[in-house]
Amino acid sequence: MNENQIADIWMLFKEYVDKKAIEALGERYIDLLADHGITDKQLRASIGFDETLDELSSIILIKTLSTMTAMRKITGTLTRLKNDSRFH
Repeated sequence: MNENQIADIWMLFKEYVDKKAIEALGERYIDLLADHGITDKQLRASIGFDETLDELSSIILIKTLSTMTAMRKITGTLTRLKNDSRFH
């Protein structure tokens, strides 16, 4: 799926949803995209088509980046512990 398809599907559904429910729909849409394997690169490419979708995509990307950073730190710590002679 490319960024145009992501935006087109979003815009189609957004037109028919009560304004109060758009944010909830957007969150579910982003979750659905993630569940079906959309990459961070594809999600970043979809930014710029719609303000609501942009905000939600940015939040997800920031959370992903934070998670990746935390995982790198944990991996680095585990590697250091593994290589520390005190633990052999």
